[in-house]
Amino acid sequence: MNLAKIVVAIAFLAIAMPYAHAANVSLGGSLSVSGLQYLPSPAVPGQYIDVYINVQNNKAQIDSAQCELRPEYPFSLDSNEKADRQIGTIGSGQNFVLKYKVRVDASAVLGDNNLKLACKTRDTDWIEAKIAISVQSQARSLVIERIILDPAEIEPGSQGTLTLHVSNIATTPVRDVSIKLDLTSETLPFAPIESATEKNIPFIGGSQEYDVSFRLVSFADAQPKAYKIPVKISFKDYLGNSYTLNDTVGVILNSKPVLEAFVDDSKIIRENTGGTVLVKIINRGLSDAKFLNTIAKDTASVRVVEPKEFYVGNLGADDFDTIEYKLFVSKGENGTASFPLELTYRDANNNQYAQEAVVKIQLYSEDEISKLELEAKQGVNWFVILVIAAIAFGAYWFFIRKKMKFG
Repeated sequence: MNLAKIVVAIAFLAIAMPYAHAANVSLGGSLSVSGLQYLPSPAVPGQYIDVYINVQNNKAQIDSAQCELRPEYPFSLDSNEKADRQIGTIGSGQNFVLKYKVRVDASAVLGDNNLKLACKTRDTDWIEAKIAISVQSQARSLVIERIILDPAEIEPGSQGTLTLHVSNIATTPVRDVSIKLDLTSETLPFAPIESATEKNIPFIGGSQEYDVSFRLVSFADAQPKAYKIPVKISFKDYLGNSYTLNDTVGVILNSKPVLEAFVDDSKIIRENTGGTVLVKIINRGLSDAKFLNTIAKDTASVRVVEPKEFYVGNLGADDFDTIEYKLFVSKGENGTASFPLELTYRDANNNQYAQEAVVKIQLYSEDEISKLELEAKQGVNWFVILVIAAIAFGAYWFFIRKKMKFG
């Protein structure tokens, strides 16, 4: 082994020593394992580790040094990874580094597992040493893979079921699992019903899944929008090590606006007439309607003069707005004439809606108009009568005086 390789090996181990595990394992003769590093550390079942083994020559120069990794369960080498390494000559006090890519079996028992290394020289036969490798489960072995909310959007004041699909992505089991929703924040308008906010699971096997459900009720005065609920997951692995994970789940609170349109006041009461009609649009829902736009359409019996299109804007819950239309009604059917009003708008979560509201105009016969006094009766014009009377009286007076003059 040349000097450059030795320098590189020493420099590597100087960097690696903060991560190195217990060493000084004798290989017999003058050789010993004086440094070990493996990454990731600890080893995880079902994954690979890169193993760096520092072999030290403690005495006089040795020739024809050779080492071989002899992995046993739960460790193994892939077919493209060579176990036998030819080292050659090593001077006194020098060292060399062996690097192997080792597979950790998915069903490995957690804890310390031995990895075997054997070395020999020209003067010694194979001598085997055992090196301890710590195998532990992933800290984040439990994950929330899927969130199911039934219904998909909860209305203010109503109930829903939140189901968390929890998966153990590690191949080793976990126990004493606790899954807790944190609803303590004043910004979260939810309360648990039928159960507490914490669910406990005694055991989840490796690569297994588990569903945990929570019943929630939303406050009636809650603002429709998406809310983030913190989730705390704690568990123990096979060795009794405790882990805590923090995550969040999203819950959508929403209610569709409920819009209605009807005639609030109409100057049109009979067929073949034109005039103004005041249409009222009401939002009876629990959520605001945003960017409300209306388009009035002609029919065979009703012609919309203006406006064809009208932008209302935002229409709050339990609120209304009015639009004055100029129409001409040519005929009616069963005492009414109607025209469609197309409404497009968005809810509080920007979901888009389009609906058609039919606006009906009540029409009357002449007899009904008279009986119901829908039109004001024309009163007596006393001014006209007085003028006519004055003219008549003047004419009469003129006629009498003329008769008396020529009489």
